[in-house]
Amino acid sequence: MARVTTEYTERLHIDFTKDAYRATNRKDKFTQMTKWLERREKMHRHAQFVEWRLVQCGAPPKPRSLKWSPPGLDLGRCLHLAKRPSVVGVAVEHVVTKYGARFFREALARFITLTNEPGISRARLEEAIWNIHLPFRKVSVWHRIKFVQQDPLTLKFKTADSIHAQPIRTDSRQKEVPGRFDTALVNEGSGGITGITGALLKLWFSF
Repeated sequence: MARVTTEYTERLHIDFTKDAYRATNRKDKFTQMTKWLERREKMHRHAQFVEWRLVQCGAPPKPRSLKWSPPGLDLGRCLHLAKRPSVVGVAVEHVVTKYGARFFREALARFITLTNEPGISRARLEEAIWNIHLPFRKVSVWHRIKFVQQDPLTLKFKTADSIHAQPIRTDSRQKEVPGRFDTALVNEGSGGITGITGALLKLWFSF
């Protein structure tokens, strides 16, 4: 179909799933989500009926407040990270075991070395990694990063997509909730097709 992108279905997922889930108390969520959607539909139909009756009576139609418009072809998005981390003070050992980032120390040491010496050879890089000392034992971790997009008509910013990196946890009922680690295309900085690679994201952190 012309002028139709996958963002239409993504928008429906937000309107009919995410918003409905946020309206629940996280208990018996499917029943509550169904009722929420049913009530929204009834309110929408009632509003249309009231508007139709006003037109029949000769009253001027009430201007509608546009809350959302179908996404256009503009795919520009901005990264948004919460000011406060999801978890503060995660031990490096737990980063390796719980988050599955088995080579966290090595990868961070590699990043530090390449930042200090961008032109270092591969042989010297492998040697320099083992001389890097990490002066911390804990890090702060974020479990989600958002991609926000501005609606061209309402000028409001809304979440277009998000990436999760969260380990196994227990909910309020002491039930185990499986972990979620999303896969994403990451631009390594060189730009273009050659600078983009697929990655299974394990961790966003600061120290």
